[in-house]
Amino acid sequence: MLKRTAALTVTMLLAAAAWGQNTPAKPDTKPDAQPNATTPAAAKLALGDKAPPLAAEKWIKGEPITGFEKGKVYVVEFWATWCGPCKTSIPHLTELQKKYKDKDVRIIGANVWEQYNDKTLEKVEKFVADFGEKMEYTVAYDGKSKTIDKAYMKAAGQDGIPTAFIVDREGRVAYIGHPMEMDEPLAKIVDGKFDIDAAKKDFADREAKEKAAMSGMAKLRAFSAQYGAFLKNKEYDKAYELARKTLDGDLKDNPQVLNEIAWLIVDPTAKVEKKDLDLAMTAATRANELTKGKDAAILDTLARVHFEKGDKAKALELQKKAVELAPEQLKSELEASLKEYEKAAGNK
Repeated sequence: MLKRTAALTVTMLLAAAAWGQNTPAKPDTKPDAQPNATTPAAAKLALGDKAPPLAAEKWIKGEPITGFEKGKVYVVEFWATWCGPCKTSIPHLTELQKKYKDKDVRIIGANVWEQYNDKTLEKVEKFVADFGEKMEYTVAYDGKSKTIDKAYMKAAGQDGIPTAFIVDREGRVAYIGHPMEMDEPLAKIVDGKFDIDAAKKDFADREAKEKAAMSGMAKLRAFSAQYGAFLKNKEYDKAYELARKTLDGDLKDNPQVLNEIAWLIVDPTAKVEKKDLDLAMTAATRANELTKGKDAAILDTLARVHFEKGDKAKALELQKKAVELAPEQLKSELEASLKEYEKAAGNK
C-alpha cells in the first residue's frame, strides 16, 4: 500500500518540521548544496551587531550604498534568479519601498548564489530589467567574490533565500528572516518602537526550534531506514529490538513513527514471516491515542492489527471509521480493506 511509503515519509518530515509551518514561502537553498543543519545560528553576525558594509561587485540598479547612515533604515534582502520564492517576494519589497520612501528607508536586493560564469552578470542584469517597475529598489550584484554573502548570510548561519536583514537607525542588525514576514518588525523599527532585546530572544528560540527539527528529521530518517532494512532482510529480532527501544525513546510520542512500527509488521504486501502482533498492537494503539482517533491511516493500521489477531468485529469497526475520515487519495485503498474484512466476517 502506497500510503505507508512515500505518503508516510512526507507526513513524518512535515511533522518534524511543523515549527515552520507558518512561513508563507519556504526559502530555496543553494543550487549546489543542501542546508547545513550544523551551522551555528548567528555565529558571527547576530541581532544587535553592527551591520557590515556592502562591498558589491556591481550596483545594477539605484545609487550605490556602501555604508549605513545613522538615522536611516535599510533592508538588505538576498535573492537569486533561480529562486522561486525570491520572485514572489520581489513585488512585495517594491511595495514596501514605495510605502516608506519618505521615511528614510532604503531596500537593497543583493543577488547571490548564482552559477557563475562569463554570462552571469548579463543574466542577472536582464532579470532585473525584465522585472522593471516590479523591482523598484536598489539592486547589488555580489558576484564571484561572495563578499556580501560571507558578511551576512554565512556569518549569520543562513542557508536559504530569500532572507532579509533589517538595519535599524543605529546601524544595527535588528531583523533576520523571510522578507514576507518582516512587515510588522519593519514598521516598528521605522517608528522607533522595536524592542531589539525581545527580538533577540525570539530569534534564538526560532533557531533552536529549527535545530531541533533538523535533528528530529535525521532521527526519523535513520529509524525508518534501519527498521525497514531489518524487516526486509528478515532480521526480525533486530527489527523488533529497535522498535521496542524506539517505543521507550524520544520518538515514543511521534504517531507517525509508531504507525510505521505497526504497519511494517502487518502490511499484507510486505509478507513478514515473523509478526510480533503484540508489539504492533502497542504501537498502533498508542499512535491512535496520540491522534485522538482522527487519523484515517493510523486507524487503518490499527484495524489491520486487530484483523491479524483475529478480532474481525473490531477490525470492521475501526476500518469503517478510517474510511469515513479518509482523504480522497486514500479512500479507495481503505475501502478495499473494509471489503476484505466484511468478506472475512461473512457480512458480504
